Amino acid sequence: MNRVSHQRNNSIRQTMLRTRKLLLASQLLWGLLILLTASFGMWLILFVVDNLLHLPAGLRLALSLGGVGLIIFEFWRLLLQPIIRREKLESTTLLLESKFSIPENMLINALCFESAWLSSREEPFAQQTIKTGSAMINGVNVRELWQFKRLSRWLIVFLIVCILWGGYGISRGH
Repeated sequence: MNRVSHQRNNSIRQTMLRTRKLLLASQLLWGLLILLTASFGMWLILFVVDNLLHLPAGLRLALSLGGVGLIIFEFWRLLLQPIIRREKLESTTLLLESKFSIPENMLINALCFESAWLSSREEPFAQQTIKTGSAMINGVNVRELWQFKRLSRWLIVFLIVCILWGGYGISRGH
């Protein structure tokens, strides 16, 4: 039994590791934008409502604690959970196969064959699968996974909330 030797030395695995890092970075940036937008927007609404309605101290405290609880929950869900629960390489590989319509489980098979111990009879098939998988993954633009539209939408909403904060600050004389 031999480990499949490939001239690029785990090229599929390295590509999947890079892709997983890219997906994590995209998810964390998206989560940060949502967290900041929701936090700033929530506090702006609470401040405006308090200034307009002159809320009693007890209600202000309850709303503030609820806001802090919501921020902590969203921080956990959007930023900490993706870091703690890392996606497996196999999941990343399957995502790429479905997203880019790569047929016949070619990438997942190539990923498995790269680290498998195979007999000399199985080795030619594994080498061909790895070669085909490498060719398919090299033809894919993984930068599409950044989801620029989704990020730009949240960035625009965040900038609008910041402008509203600026208007609120000016209107309050600060």
